[in-house]
Amino acid sequence: MVSGTTEVSSRPVEAVEAMGDSYSLAILSALSNQTMSVQEVSDSVDVPIATAYRRVEELEDTGLLEEMGKEMNDEGRRVKVYRSRVEEVHVSFREDGPRVELDTKSDARRSIDDAWREIQENSGGEE
Repeated sequence: MVSGTTEVSSRPVEAVEAMGDSYSLAILSALSNQTMSVQEVSDSVDVPIATAYRRVEELEDTGLLEEMGKEMNDEGRRVKVYRSRVEEVHVSFREDGPRVELDTKSDARRSIDDAWREIQENSGGEE
């Protein structure tokens, strides 16, 4: 396995809150190995579009998701696409407050994910 690094969240309470519902967990799982637009996330995990936008924003603000750029959607518009920054999240509770450690994906892992997605996209119409 290509390992990344572990970083401590500067906003541990917000990170825990952002992961506090089933929609957020489903979104993180859906974006674990691929990039998607918010519309694609909404469709993939059956989340209302307004909720998907709010959850993606919260997850991005707390460092759990990252914007990967823009891609063309089916209507020909450029839309932002996102993916998970983390493979694992560790939460510990201490006297001075919670501590959240994020095991982030390495650059090599991200490159592998990108290459795999491109292969899938390019082979989709040739069956």
